[in-house]
Amino acid sequence: MAETSEVLGNVTGGQQQGIVYEGLTQASIGIDLNAAIGLAGGTVDISALQIHGRGLSTNNIINLNTVSGIEASRSTRLFELWYQQSFLSDQLDVKIGQISADTEFVVTQYGGLFINGSFGWPGLPGVDLPSGGPAYPLATPAVRLRIRSSRQL
Repeated sequence: MAETSEVLGNVTGGQQQGIVYEGLTQASIGIDLNAAIGLAGGTVDISALQIHGRGLSTNNIINLNTVSGIEASRSTRLFELWYQQSFLSDQLDVKIGQISADTEFVVTQYGGLFINGSFGWPGLPGVDLPSGGPAYPLATPAVRLRIRSSRQL
């Protein structure tokens, strides 16, 4: 379980000036099915979000590319629910379920260190795709196949 809380403000510009609080509570359970029931290479993951507070971008600035990486509509929801099965000594795996694309694709290694929404899912698909695309805070039904031919690739 993790809690992220932010107090952000704008002193000039935007629709109105002010300070807002926004927060994200995340809860997740990962189950190694080999340890639980003896199914080698099987994993189940369940995660939920509770988004609270008021976003600076939505309420004060009125911009499309959010200031914060956690800003979203207030809600409590199931985020991800998937099953993954590995084969061939972990060189091949298949994941199926409700998946967020921004946990594995279009990810920057150090972007989480900064308060800025542009380090996660890119702004263009976030604005153009229905509901912002298959990314935080809305995962979507999907199937992902991963092949690891070597550590470098």
